[in-house]
Amino acid sequence: MSLMSILEKLKHIVKLEGCSFNFINIQVNSNNTSEKYTSLNGGQTLGINLKKLTTDEKELIKPLFPQAIADGAILLEDKSIKRIEDIELKERTSDKREILAFFKGKIPHDDYIALRASLYLRMRFQEGADREEIAELKNDIIWRFSRRGRNISDLCSAGYFETLIRTIFEEMERSGYSEQEVLDTYNLIVEEGTLTVFVSTGMSPDQVSREIEEKIKRNRRYGLHILFIHGIGRTNIETIKGVIYDLKEKYPFVKTVTNEAANIISVKLMF
Repeated sequence: MSLMSILEKLKHIVKLEGCSFNFINIQVNSNNTSEKYTSLNGGQTLGINLKKLTTDEKELIKPLFPQAIADGAILLEDKSIKRIEDIELKERTSDKREILAFFKGKIPHDDYIALRASLYLRMRFQEGADREEIAELKNDIIWRFSRRGRNISDLCSAGYFETLIRTIFEEMERSGYSEQEVLDTYNLIVEEGTLTVFVSTGMSPDQVSREIEEKIKRNRRYGLHILFIHGIGRTNIETIKGVIYDLKEKYPFVKTVTNEAANIISVKLMF
Protein backbone atom coordinates (compact mmCIF):
# COMPACT_ATOMS: atom_id res chain seq x y z
CA MET A 1 0.00 0.00 0.00
CA SER A 2 1.42 3.38 -0.98
CA LEU A 3 1.86 6.15 1.57
CA MET A 4 -0.82 8.21 -0.15
CA SER A 5 -3.23 5.25 0.01
CA ILE A 6 -2.54 4.93 3.73
CA LEU A 7 -3.20 8.64 4.15
CA GLU A 8 -6.54 8.41 2.38
CA LYS A 9 -7.53 5.40 4.50
CA LEU A 10 -6.57 7.33 7.65
CA LYS A 11 -8.89 10.15 6.62
CA HIS A 12 -11.80 7.70 6.48
CA ILE A 13 -10.92 6.24 9.89
CA VAL A 14 -10.24 9.50 11.71
CA LYS A 15 -13.30 11.50 10.63
CA LEU A 16 -12.37 14.67 12.51
CA GLU A 17 -14.53 17.58 11.45
CA GLY A 18 -12.56 20.31 9.77
CA CYS A 19 -9.26 18.34 9.78
CA SER A 20 -7.61 18.40 6.35
CA PHE A 21 -4.15 17.09 7.22
CA ASN A 22 -1.77 16.32 4.38
CA PHE A 23 1.16 14.03 3.70
CA ILE A 24 3.78 15.98 5.66
CA ASN A 25 1.61 17.16 8.54
CA ILE A 26 1.11 14.22 10.85
CA GLN A 27 2.41 14.59 14.41
CA VAL A 28 2.82 11.47 16.53
CA ASN A 29 3.02 11.30 20.31
CA SER A 30 2.79 8.68 23.02
CA ASN A 31 1.04 9.65 26.25
CA ASN A 32 -1.92 8.94 28.50
CA THR A 33 -3.58 12.33 28.22
CA SER A 34 -4.38 13.23 24.61
CA GLU A 35 -7.11 11.59 22.53
CA LYS A 36 -6.38 8.88 19.98
CA TYR A 37 -6.73 11.39 17.14
CA THR A 38 -6.67 15.17 17.50
CA SER A 39 -6.99 18.04 15.06
CA LEU A 40 -4.09 20.49 15.42
CA ASN A 41 -3.02 23.78 13.85
CA GLY A 42 -6.50 24.72 12.70
CA GLY A 43 -7.16 21.34 11.13
CA GLN A 44 -3.95 21.25 9.09
CA THR A 45 -2.21 18.66 11.26
CA LEU A 46 -3.38 15.30 12.54
CA GLY A 47 -2.19 14.27 16.01
CA ILE A 48 -1.90 10.51 16.55
CA ASN A 49 -1.47 9.06 20.05
CA LEU A 50 0.33 5.73 19.63
CA LYS A 51 -0.62 4.50 23.10
CA LYS A 52 -4.34 4.57 22.30
CA LEU A 53 -4.28 2.91 18.88
CA THR A 54 -5.70 -0.59 18.36
CA THR A 55 -3.48 -3.29 16.89
CA ASP A 56 -5.18 -2.89 13.49
CA GLU A 57 -4.69 0.88 13.56
CA LYS A 58 -1.01 0.47 14.40
CA GLU A 59 -0.61 -1.94 11.50
CA LEU A 60 -2.24 0.60 9.20
CA ILE A 61 0.12 3.46 10.06
CA LYS A 62 3.23 1.31 10.53
CA PRO A 63 4.52 2.06 6.99
CA LEU A 64 4.38 5.76 7.86
CA PHE A 65 6.31 5.39 11.13
CA PRO A 66 7.96 1.93 11.07
CA GLN A 67 10.61 2.57 13.71
CA ALA A 68 8.20 4.40 15.98
CA ILE A 69 5.80 1.48 15.97
CA ALA A 70 8.60 -1.09 16.26
CA ASP A 71 10.01 0.56 19.37
CA GLY A 72 6.63 1.33 20.88
CA ALA A 73 7.61 4.97 21.32
CA ILE A 74 8.35 7.90 19.08
CA LEU A 75 11.86 9.18 18.68
CA LEU A 76 11.07 12.89 18.62
CA GLU A 77 7.96 14.99 19.17
CA ASP A 78 8.12 15.97 15.54
CA LYS A 79 6.29 17.73 12.77
CA SER A 80 6.55 15.55 9.73
CA ILE A 81 7.03 12.27 8.01
CA LYS A 82 9.97 13.93 6.23
CA ARG A 83 11.88 14.22 9.55
CA ILE A 84 11.09 10.62 10.52
CA GLU A 85 12.29 9.38 7.12
CA ASP A 86 15.51 11.37 7.58
CA ILE A 87 16.07 9.79 11.01
CA GLU A 88 15.59 6.29 9.63
CA LEU A 89 17.90 7.00 6.69
CA LYS A 90 20.70 8.15 8.99
CA GLU A 91 20.25 5.17 11.30
CA ARG A 92 20.98 2.83 8.38
CA THR A 93 24.68 3.73 8.44
CA SER A 94 26.80 0.85 9.73
CA ASP A 95 28.30 2.72 12.69
CA LYS A 96 24.88 3.90 13.94
CA ARG A 97 23.34 0.43 13.49
CA GLU A 98 26.22 -1.08 15.44
CA ILE A 99 26.06 1.26 18.43
CA LEU A 100 22.27 1.10 18.66
CA ALA A 101 22.33 -2.70 18.41
CA PHE A 102 24.93 -2.86 21.19
CA PHE A 103 22.94 -0.78 23.68
CA LYS A 104 19.45 -2.04 22.84
CA GLY A 105 18.28 -4.14 25.77
CA LYS A 106 21.32 -3.17 27.88
CA ILE A 107 20.10 0.27 28.90
CA PRO A 108 16.58 1.37 29.94
CA HIS A 109 14.15 1.75 27.04
CA ASP A 110 13.68 5.52 27.52
CA ASP A 111 17.48 5.94 27.57
CA TYR A 112 17.68 4.01 24.30
CA ILE A 113 15.13 6.34 22.67
CA ALA A 114 17.02 9.36 24.06
CA LEU A 115 20.25 7.92 22.62
CA ARG A 116 18.63 7.54 19.19
CA ALA A 117 17.42 11.13 19.33
CA SER A 118 20.86 12.31 20.49
CA LEU A 119 22.64 10.48 17.66
CA TYR A 120 20.33 12.19 15.19
CA LEU A 121 21.00 15.56 16.85
CA ARG A 122 24.75 14.95 16.56
CA MET A 123 24.47 14.01 12.89
CA ARG A 124 22.44 17.12 12.08
CA PHE A 125 25.03 19.26 13.89
CA GLN A 126 27.82 17.61 11.88
CA GLU A 127 25.87 18.29 8.68
CA GLY A 128 25.77 21.98 9.51
CA ALA A 129 22.12 22.37 10.51
CA ASP A 130 21.26 25.88 11.67
CA ARG A 131 21.30 26.80 15.36
CA GLU A 132 17.52 27.01 15.52
CA GLU A 133 17.10 23.40 14.43
CA ILE A 134 19.85 22.17 16.78
CA ALA A 135 18.29 24.04 19.70
CA GLU A 136 14.86 22.61 18.84
CA LEU A 137 16.19 19.04 18.73
CA LYS A 138 18.13 19.46 21.99
CA ASN A 139 15.18 21.06 23.78
CA ASP A 140 12.92 18.25 22.59
CA ILE A 141 15.23 15.68 24.21
CA ILE A 142 15.34 17.66 27.46
CA TRP A 143 11.56 18.17 27.44
CA ARG A 144 10.89 14.45 27.02
CA PHE A 145 13.66 13.00 29.17
CA SER A 146 14.53 15.83 31.61
CA ARG A 147 18.02 16.06 33.12
CA ARG A 148 18.81 12.45 32.23
CA GLY A 149 18.07 13.20 28.58
CA ARG A 150 20.33 16.24 28.68
CA ASN A 151 23.15 14.11 30.12
CA ILE A 152 22.67 11.40 27.49
CA SER A 153 22.72 14.05 24.77
CA ASP A 154 25.93 15.63 26.14
CA LEU A 155 27.63 12.24 26.45
CA CYS A 156 26.54 11.28 22.94
CA SER A 157 27.73 14.59 21.48
CA ALA A 158 31.17 13.96 22.99
CA GLY A 159 31.26 10.45 21.46
CA TYR A 160 31.30 8.63 24.81
CA PHE A 161 28.65 6.03 24.05
CA GLU A 162 30.74 4.58 21.22
CA THR A 163 33.97 4.69 23.21
CA LEU A 164 34.07 5.03 26.97
CA ILE A 165 30.60 3.80 27.98
CA ARG A 166 30.70 0.85 25.60
CA THR A 167 34.16 -0.08 26.89
CA ILE A 168 32.92 0.01 30.50
CA PHE A 169 30.04 -2.32 29.59
CA GLU A 170 32.35 -4.73 27.78
CA GLU A 171 35.01 -4.76 30.52
CA MET A 172 32.51 -5.25 33.34
CA GLU A 173 30.66 -7.99 31.47
CA ARG A 174 33.93 -9.73 30.65
CA SER A 175 34.99 -9.49 34.32
CA GLY A 176 31.85 -11.26 35.51
CA TYR A 177 29.89 -8.35 36.95
CA SER A 178 26.14 -8.92 37.12
CA GLU A 179 23.74 -7.08 34.82
CA GLN A 180 22.55 -5.01 37.79
CA GLU A 181 26.10 -4.02 38.74
CA VAL A 182 26.79 -2.92 35.17
CA LEU A 183 23.52 -0.98 35.11
CA ASP A 184 24.31 0.66 38.46
CA THR A 185 27.62 1.92 37.07
CA TYR A 186 25.91 3.11 33.89
CA ASN A 187 23.31 4.99 35.96
CA LEU A 188 26.08 6.77 37.86
CA ILE A 189 27.48 7.96 34.55
CA VAL A 190 24.15 9.04 33.05
CA GLU A 191 22.26 10.31 36.08
CA GLU A 192 25.12 11.91 37.98
CA GLY A 193 27.42 12.79 35.09
CA THR A 194 30.16 10.86 36.88
CA LEU A 195 32.63 10.79 33.98
CA THR A 196 32.27 14.32 32.71
CA VAL A 197 32.25 17.98 33.67
CA PHE A 198 30.83 20.36 31.07
CA VAL A 199 31.96 23.89 31.87
CA SER A 200 29.44 26.49 30.74
CA THR A 201 29.35 30.28 30.72
CA GLY A 202 28.53 31.62 34.15
CA MET A 203 30.37 28.93 36.11
CA SER A 204 33.00 30.42 38.38
CA PRO A 205 36.45 28.81 38.79
CA ASP A 206 35.43 27.78 42.33
CA GLN A 207 32.30 26.03 41.03
CA VAL A 208 34.28 24.18 38.36
CA SER A 209 37.00 23.17 40.83
CA ARG A 210 34.47 21.96 43.39
CA GLU A 211 32.60 19.83 40.85
CA ILE A 212 35.83 18.28 39.55
CA GLU A 213 37.09 17.42 43.03
CA GLU A 214 33.75 15.90 44.06
CA LYS A 215 33.68 13.71 40.96
CA ILE A 216 37.29 12.60 41.40
CA LYS A 217 36.50 11.43 44.95
CA ARG A 218 33.29 9.70 43.90
CA ASN A 219 34.88 8.01 40.89
CA ARG A 220 37.75 6.64 42.94
CA ARG A 221 35.24 5.09 45.35
CA TYR A 222 33.61 3.26 42.45
CA GLY A 223 36.83 2.19 40.76
CA LEU A 224 36.55 4.72 37.92
CA HIS A 225 39.89 6.46 37.50
CA ILE A 226 39.15 8.99 34.76
CA LEU A 227 37.24 12.23 34.35
CA PHE A 228 36.75 14.38 31.24
CA ILE A 229 36.44 18.17 31.29
CA HIS A 230 34.85 19.96 28.31
CA GLY A 231 34.42 23.61 27.44
CA ILE A 232 33.57 25.77 24.43
CA GLY A 233 34.53 29.43 24.09
CA ARG A 234 37.59 31.38 25.13
CA THR A 235 36.30 32.31 28.61
CA ASN A 236 35.48 28.70 29.48
CA ILE A 237 38.81 27.51 28.09
CA GLU A 238 40.73 29.93 30.29
CA THR A 239 38.64 28.92 33.31
CA ILE A 240 39.43 25.24 32.71
CA LYS A 241 43.14 25.87 32.24
CA GLY A 242 43.37 27.84 35.47
CA VAL A 243 41.43 25.22 37.45
CA ILE A 244 43.53 22.35 36.08
CA TYR A 245 46.76 24.18 36.94
CA ASP A 246 45.67 24.62 40.57
CA LEU A 247 44.32 21.06 40.70
CA LYS A 248 47.66 19.54 39.69
CA GLU A 249 49.37 21.59 42.41
CA LYS A 250 46.91 20.24 44.99
CA TYR A 251 46.78 16.64 43.68
CA PRO A 252 50.17 15.78 42.11
CA PHE A 253 49.00 12.20 41.39
CA VAL A 254 46.50 13.48 38.80
CA LYS A 255 47.71 13.15 35.21
CA THR A 256 46.23 15.20 32.39
CA VAL A 257 45.93 15.02 28.60
CA THR A 258 44.67 18.22 26.98
CA ASN A 259 43.27 18.65 23.48
CA GLU A 260 42.51 22.17 22.31
CA ALA A 261 41.35 23.23 18.86
CA ALA A 262 39.89 26.58 17.87
CA ASN A 263 37.37 27.40 20.62
CA ILE A 264 37.00 23.91 22.09
CA ILE A 265 38.97 22.24 24.89
CA SER A 266 38.85 18.70 26.24
CA VAL A 267 40.94 17.57 29.21
CA LYS A 268 41.27 13.95 30.33
CA LEU A 269 42.13 13.50 34.00
CA MET A 270 43.65 10.19 35.16
CA PHE A 271 44.00 9.42 38.87
